[in-house]
Amino acid sequence: MSTFKAAYRLTVFAPRSVDPAELTVLTPIGGAAHSDPFQVTTLPSLAGWKPYLLPPTGRSGRIDALNKRTDVGVMAFRVIDPQLPTAVTKLTRWVAAFAGDAKGRLRFGNLKAFAEESLDGGVTWTAFWTGRIRQVQDNVVSVELRVRELADDLAALAFVGRPDATIAYAGFPTILPVAASAIVFGTVPAVTPLTGTVNASIFSSSALVTLDATSLGRKDNLVTTAFVQSTVWTGQALLGPPPNARVHLKRLDTQAQGTSLTIQELDATEPGFLAFPPNGTSVEVWVEADHYATEDTPLLINDVHPVTLWKHLLEGKFGYRWMPPETLPPGKAYGDPRLAVPYDTAAFAALEADLSFGTVRFVVKKREKRGEWIEKNLLPAAHLAYYLDGAGRVVPVDLRLPSDVSSAPTITDADLLGLPAWDYDRGRAVTRVDAVYYRDLPITTVDDLDANPNRVPDFPRGGFQELRYPVTIIDIGNTDLGDQPFALDLVGFRFMEGEMLQGQPRSEYLQRQLVRLALEEARPFGFGSPELVLLCARGSAGDAQPGAIRKVTASAILDPQTNVRGGPRVIRVSGREEKGPGIEIRGDDLGLATAAGIPTLGAPAQEAGNTMNGVTTAVTLNAAGDAVQVQYAVTDTGVGTAPLDGSPLWTSIPATRIFGASGIVYATATVSIRPVPAGTRVWVRGRSFPLGGTGIVKLPSGWVAAGGTGRVDTAALAAPSAPASANILARSFRVTWTNGTPDYGTEMLLATPTSDPRVVVARLPAGSIRYDFPGGTGVDILPSTTYRVGIRHFQDSPASVSAEVTIDVATGSAAISIPPPIVPYPYIGLKF
Repeated sequence: MSTFKAAYRLTVFAPRSVDPAELTVLTPIGGAAHSDPFQVTTLPSLAGWKPYLLPPTGRSGRIDALNKRTDVGVMAFRVIDPQLPTAVTKLTRWVAAFAGDAKGRLRFGNLKAFAEESLDGGVTWTAFWTGRIRQVQDNVVSVELRVRELADDLAALAFVGRPDATIAYAGFPTILPVAASAIVFGTVPAVTPLTGTVNASIFSSSALVTLDATSLGRKDNLVTTAFVQSTVWTGQALLGPPPNARVHLKRLDTQAQGTSLTIQELDATEPGFLAFPPNGTSVEVWVEADHYATEDTPLLINDVHPVTLWKHLLEGKFGYRWMPPETLPPGKAYGDPRLAVPYDTAAFAALEADLSFGTVRFVVKKREKRGEWIEKNLLPAAHLAYYLDGAGRVVPVDLRLPSDVSSAPTITDADLLGLPAWDYDRGRAVTRVDAVYYRDLPITTVDDLDANPNRVPDFPRGGFQELRYPVTIIDIGNTDLGDQPFALDLVGFRFMEGEMLQGQPRSEYLQRQLVRLALEEARPFGFGSPELVLLCARGSAGDAQPGAIRKVTASAILDPQTNVRGGPRVIRVSGREEKGPGIEIRGDDLGLATAAGIPTLGAPAQEAGNTMNGVTTAVTLNAAGDAVQVQYAVTDTGVGTAPLDGSPLWTSIPATRIFGASGIVYATATVSIRPVPAGTRVWVRGRSFPLGGTGIVKLPSGWVAAGGTGRVDTAALAAPSAPASANILARSFRVTWTNGTPDYGTEMLLATPTSDPRVVVARLPAGSIRYDFPGGTGVDILPSTTYRVGIRHFQDSPASVSAEVTIDVATGSAAISIPPPIVPYPYIGLKF
């Protein structure tokens, strides 16, 4: 083993009141006994540094892999406080000169400290520790600085107002027009802005927006209690929104958009500022809340990769920003986040490119400390954790179980400075997961508000009713450990009625993703979470950071497989502690350092008697009898290659009484996968996944495709035929057809002009053979117009449609044209 000459150096920086960027090294105030920068080292001689530092002690933040939380590490730096060579009294010392500021106040508290480590005697240096001084202990001849990791910066509040303008996936409900969301949220479309023109105002330095006839007639153009505060209206234009709101304008000539008050422009330095366009310019306009998230006006976060959201939270894009008329620190502009947390950009980018994490969706109802919110709501949804590295950056940790550890370094007896410990705690075992996901149900519609007898109805509270959907997964651990439940409350797993995702109802997809996450808890927690404690030499294979995977072959560790000491194990490091020349690491024991053998899956086939919605495959366990995890993916029939391993299309087979709540196959059998959509291509794969009381505790095998082509096409719904038209008038017509699949309903689609995409305008019950337009479509059928009508059958669960047949219908001309009535004094403005 190589010999390393460990050395350290420590820098303490001036307070943020002196340098907001915290790049200026701390020096004593004018008139102090010396003017040295606070730079100390353990080396006897290093240019620019004083040799007053002793080796640091302490530990980094420790990852709780079960709860996805990381506690806060603290490192102690003891600095010798020698008498200055030129001093005439022993009271004049080096460290003491830094103690106070110009006003006599102690100034060590919360100062940023940065330590570096060298393993070659000071030739090269790497970041070792970054934090803030939390405690100072004076021992007269020395001073101990207890430096806490930068986790305190994660405690900054998030969801305090509108997020940064670059965040397109989050928004508040709109006050005008009344809409549940300014953005697309699930099946709820984004607000459709009101339209009008900019006109001169009776007030100086202001302008009015006059709404056009279309906007005036809209039901959502409605004044509610959310809008009447401090609001003044004229006969034809909006003069001003309430406090804590912004009017968004978009010029239809240049497409430029931004925010401005219609009664008066914002300060030009305001983030998102848009100068009023010239009079007569056509604009779109909507009013959005501009305050922190509440029950009444929640912040809606639509489908986004969990790592993307995590990154944006760290960047401060959901937190407080520099706003006028605040005095800006150097290098800052209005709109910039006030407190960003650095992160490992390469590690985040790698996880962000992994689409197998899927997406998350949130309804945020209050301000939250971003670190706590990330650990509670975001990391469990992706099976991730983090630690802070020596530079103070957030480094993500992927907690998913590896199947290939061939490249992981191996810790041997030669790397150890002491005997290893093996710590087993039954209290951390998990044998059952009680999980929850959510459904969002719109509770107030614009029609409800429009029919409200109150002149100014209340603004809809929140817009959605939240329904909890519990799921219990019971077969993920060793039942000999008793009933050991674990709660998995995934508020980011949300669906709405009728939503589809990855070729299946979103609700079913989320439930199966939830089961996948529950299975990840099975290793190591399904067996009681054994933990290895190893004192390793600095610079050895055991010199590892939290989250690192290591193989261990130390001869003194317990091996439950052979029931003797020794044997190859795999651990995931959860924390490290500095102990003089060594490093004590703790790691969760993931099992043997070998992967299970692969299973065998037969060629997929259509399920007998259920050829449209069922697929079967024969699953044969490996020779060791390890359980098998089976997944499938649904694509169009024209897709010729299986989705990549990391594709979000892959989902676990549904839970059944035979295969358990986790969808794991415990015995050789033919597996039925249902329901799957009709007329689609279903791909099947599997891997051995030693679990519960079956097999030896090994790592899972790699994924293996089912036999044959690894796929099968389900039977399609038969399409309607023989479309015909009849009873054609100027504003109505009839369409008839022959059913191809009489047991399923029929969708009517419509487009004009005929080259436009067709949209579904009606859904008819099974057995229907005609439809009279406009019927209940809400479409205004116009005279002398050609419509293209599409007809197809549909299946609700799983969502499937047949091929579509079309027919063009030209309406007759209008015999009589009645002009609209003339209103002498129209009230042009917003509806009360």
